[in-house]
Amino acid sequence: MPMLRMHMYSQGIQLYCAPTADHRDTWLPSMRHIALEGRCFVLSCCQYLTRAECPEDYAAIQGNDPSTVLMRGGSCIVGPLGQILAGPQFEAPAF
Repeated sequence: MPMLRMHMYSQGIQLYCAPTADHRDTWLPSMRHIALEGRCFVLSCCQYLTRAECPEDYAAIQGNDPSTVLMRGGSCIVGPLGQILAGPQFEAPAF
């Protein structure tokens, strides 16, 4: 949503929060782009989720082994010049 971001940048935001359910490798470059574009800090959080944390009647396409990772996380903090300050945290919960 470039126009929404443009409006927020014009308001002088310093912190852009981007919660997501997107744990693909393409998410981090998007967060770096937003940080650089808006010259703001970006906080992005994505949950780490295993099959054991879902209801028993949930039909996970990845299978029913409780240790199966359904979402691998990827939370990160990006600085105003696109530098990665923390993360992304994959393959374990971010505490």
